[in-house]
Amino acid sequence: GKDEPPILNDSNTNCLQLEDGQQDVKSPEKIRKIQNVHSVREYVRQALDPNLDFLVSRIVKTLFELQRRQYVKDPIKAKARRRLVLGMREVQRGLRSGNLKCVIVAYNIDQGNESVHGGIDDNVSAIIENCCPTLEERTMGKKETTLIFALNKSKLGEAVGKRIKISTVGIQSLDGAYEDYKEAVKILARAKAVWTDLVE
Repeated sequence: GKDEPPILNDSNTNCLQLEDGQQDVKSPEKIRKIQNVHSVREYVRQALDPNLDFLVSRIVKTLFELQRRQYVKDPIKAKARRRLVLGMREVQRGLRSGNLKCVIVAYNIDQGNESVHGGIDDNVSAIIENCCPTLEERTMGKKETTLIFALNKSKLGEAVGKRIKISTVGIQSLDGAYEDYKEAVKILARAKAVWTDLVE
């Protein structure tokens, strides 16, 4: 089967401290692979880290709760200034309008029918591509959107207090969760480095 993204068991133990204080990621051979070959899809472009999952869950919970409180106080204002959007359709809409600061994609979105154009896999690919503008788009001022692969669909649903599975979450405002986000971005950078080292 295809190689699955590695799991980083601990943010400290998977980095080697160098003499100059910089960190170096351990070789992929030393990183435990995912046990269930069907649990993670091939679109994932980073190593998976439980610390990142924890932070992402807390970020989403915090922002969703703040959004809920705002809605109770002023539904019209809350709708106009949403912190989060849920689901592929809303996330793609947010990416097209340039309103999203960060996109979270569950690592186990169901595989779609390859013969159906515009199916699940096409939507996932479109979201990933829209987070990473081309050189031409960059020259036109389009900025990269932080893309994080974290949590499975059930856990992502739990993070917003729902018993349904959620595949993607788009973050429009990080107010109230910025410190956690900064920490998550640090872990994300290392997770991407591990993945890049593995595929190259």
